[in-house]
Amino acid sequence: MPGSNTERRVVQLLNSHYEENDIPAYAHRLRQAGYTSQHIDLLSLSAEPRYYLGVECKSAVEKDANGRPFSILYFSRYFTMAKDGHQVTRTCEYLAKTGLKGYLAMEIRARPKNHIYFIPFDVVEENYVKGLNGLTREVIESYPDVLDVGVEGVL
Repeated sequence: MPGSNTERRVVQLLNSHYEENDIPAYAHRLRQAGYTSQHIDLLSLSAEPRYYLGVECKSAVEKDANGRPFSILYFSRYFTMAKDGHQVTRTCEYLAKTGLKGYLAMEIRARPKNHIYFIPFDVVEENYVKGLNGLTREVIESYPDVLDVGVEGVL
């Protein structure tokens, strides 16, 4: 499953960074149960506010089966709707209640190299509240790629 691979990769990147830099923090994926809503994909816990994070992970291929390039992360397609509301709204409420700093880790799977952009979740919320269809590729790529700049470059 590509999304869970993204989650594992982001957890590994965060924990490697914490370990290499002697940062008292730990990232982990939350257990997912089928057909139940989940607040967020992964947590990074630390007494240091900079590393107290909630990260939602999404993944898309650079080009679909018909060769069309990825152009927008649609709120209606990539985020879920449940009886308790839209995933963007639920995630924002969870982040506000917990005090976690939220990010969207958006992976674009491409050849020869994948990219994982770290977008502050307030940007996701702002676009959703404005009634936009989603985040355009241009908006996504305007944020740092953790695979290029490292964890320090995105937080």
